[in-house]
Amino acid sequence: MISIAMATYNGEEFIKEQLDSILQQTYKDFELIICDDCSSDNTVEILKEYELKDNRIKVIVNESNLGFKKNFEKLISLCNGDFIAFCDQDDIWTDDHLEILLNEIGDKDLICGNAELIDKTGNKMHLTTYECLSNFNFPPQKEFLFKNLLYGNFAQGTAMMITRRIANQIVPIPDCVLYHDWWAASIATLNNGCSYTKKTVLLYRQHDSNQTVTKEYKVFSSIKKAIEKRKKIKEEYKNKIEYATELEKRTQNTDFLNSIQESKQYYTSLLHNLRKGIPLFKKNYSSIYWVRNPSKKLYLLRFIKIFLFKI
Repeated sequence: MISIAMATYNGEEFIKEQLDSILQQTYKDFELIICDDCSSDNTVEILKEYELKDNRIKVIVNESNLGFKKNFEKLISLCNGDFIAFCDQDDIWTDDHLEILLNEIGDKDLICGNAELIDKTGNKMHLTTYECLSNFNFPPQKEFLFKNLLYGNFAQGTAMMITRRIANQIVPIPDCVLYHDWWAASIATLNNGCSYTKKTVLLYRQHDSNQTVTKEYKVFSSIKKAIEKRKKIKEEYKNKIEYATELEKRTQNTDFLNSIQESKQYYTSLLHNLRKGIPLFKKNYSSIYWVRNPSKKLYLLRFIKIFLFKI
């Protein structure tokens, strides 16, 4: 059986579409566990309506607001399946979402599928998450994948399924972890590894991407984001170091530990001594940026951005 874990909060606008897509799955042996985090709209009423329709659905309403991370931890503890599929409240699953993930996971602990982007009203944007990850190259060896995961993430939670075996290792989620899907992928890689399929398993809703913007606005927005990034970059580096330290506690594999040490040294140098970070940038460039088709121009621009502009 597959457990579907859905965290909800004020999702009345789109949740019916998501629930309908789940109930239309070609793979029928599932339970849908929903934890609502004290919604103030009609989300709970809608959930209760669907719960009455199908005995595979179980709705839990939190007594107080837990926040997404704690709500997700609670969800994991309530799931009974051999596999757990993560689910957002505003996307639309393909009919064969569960079937594809179950068939593709093999002997791995995590599988992630591709997703097609749609705008707020559900119109297709003719773009997939795989295409958005322009540099994405899924390494066949989990040692290489783990090294890449210390710098960035490929896994989209709502397109993901994990085994029950690693579910208990994911929680509790450390405070430094900002994204549960990234954490799940890292933990899975420390165990039996991850798999990825280019098959589309859902329509991934983009709430702001359907708004038309002018070229001038894009330039202004880009500059604004760069300034904000500059202010927050040190906190990001500190978070990456804490993240690596948490993973360090969970493995004795020499290759993994060496990669962890290099990532910690890299981000520590970016905080305190930029010059020391240059050799590590050159050595681990492909892992830091998941480079599929290396470009000298892009390499130079990234080098300038990090070591000269410090953003």
